[in-house]
Amino acid sequence: MNVTPAYVNMIFKRELGTTPSALINRERMIVAHHLIRNQGLLVQEAAHRVGFEDPFYFSRVFTRIMGIQPSKIAQQRLTK
Repeated sequence: MNVTPAYVNMIFKRELGTTPSALINRERMIVAHHLIRNQGLLVQEAAHRVGFEDPFYFSRVFTRIMGIQPSKIAQQRLTK
């Protein structure tokens, strides 16, 4: 296609209002939320399933995107 990654990112951001990596991370966090809340996975297990090796980094990304700590999702599940 003869275009640079920076150009693809610029077009993506202009058309969708976000970057490809931000969109991918958001989708990964939605899957992780489902795994923690509905399937009962531990935060570390959910992190690994969606491609994060470091559960602490996963928690930071999850909290930034979802607005809640993944451990809080797990606690909510346990209190129901």
